[in-house]
Amino acid sequence: SSALAERCLAALTAVRALRPQVTDAEAAYFRDLRRHEATCNKWDGAVDKLRSEAASTCDAMSAGAIESGEVRCLVDMPPRKVEVCHKLLGGEAQILKKVERQVKESSTIVERLSRAISGLDSADAARLRLIGGDKENLPK
Repeated sequence: SSALAERCLAALTAVRALRPQVTDAEAAYFRDLRRHEATCNKWDGAVDKLRSEAASTCDAMSAGAIESGEVRCLVDMPPRKVEVCHKLLGGEAQILKKVERQVKESSTIVERLSRAISGLDSADAARLRLIGGDKENLPK
């Protein structure tokens, strides 16, 4: 009976020693994650509603809804000024599409560079930063 108690005590001690311990910092981090997740979940519905309203407004505007009277501009403007606004918006849309393409291209390049640099050891990466003009890594 005492041998059995000793064996149980040894097993319990081993289990306690092998159980991972969460530090206070880790516990605080996990609490923050849960809090942020709850906040994000709370805003999901509002963001989805705003997104759909914005999309339907943009669709209505691009479908000529102002001219048809379906959507009314809040500012009373002569038709010529409304036409100028539409032309400006069309030009801005083209600029935004061009910038979007450039951002996608840049993202692709940065992703490739990131993959290439991640394969290097830290000394090679530091040399690359020196070559790139990273002033933080220049010898003092």
